[in-house]
Amino acid sequence: MLGLNVPNVLEWIGLETAGRLVWSSLLLTGGCVIAFRLSGRPRPVEPTTWAQAVLGAVLIFALMTLAYGIVPHEWLSYAGARLHWGEDTFFLRANRVIPFDVDRRAGADAVAALIYVVSLAAQVSLGIRWQTRPVAGGATGEASVDPPADEQGDTDDSEYAATTAPARSPRRLSAFGRPLTTRS
Repeated sequence: MLGLNVPNVLEWIGLETAGRLVWSSLLLTGGCVIAFRLSGRPRPVEPTTWAQAVLGAVLIFALMTLAYGIVPHEWLSYAGARLHWGEDTFFLRANRVIPFDVDRRAGADAVAALIYVVSLAAQVSLGIRWQTRPVAGGATGEASVDPPADEQGDTDDSEYAATTAPARSPRRLSAFGRPLTTRS
């Protein structure tokens, strides 16, 4: 079982040496597509649980690790080791118009900087989409409270008023906005 010969799919398209770069880029792209689709859904009426918040934070941390750490590192490693984009090869040589040399190492660094810029733009865009998504079932974000109906179809105003109206007696609040338990 352990000796299965799993074919390298990247050999078929000529990218067998860029395996980690390709797979980390695919993971990042797939994660961003999923995150953008989820940010298009309306916000649920019920509040987020701690488990959902922690799971979301872990997944966003994984995407940020891919975007800001792994993908740029793998690109720079691939450009230096496999493409031989070093300081001894040039994109542009000094001439009458451009008085300096542009080596390929600078080109690899420019691509890495472009990865950072695109990742930052996607992160900001995703954050804005997530915070401004509409609420499911209404625009206010609160569930509508319908008054209970009695047998004749009329509403019992006293019971409804007791559940929705604020307390008539003023309550003392702590500095944190919680009601005090002792009466004075």
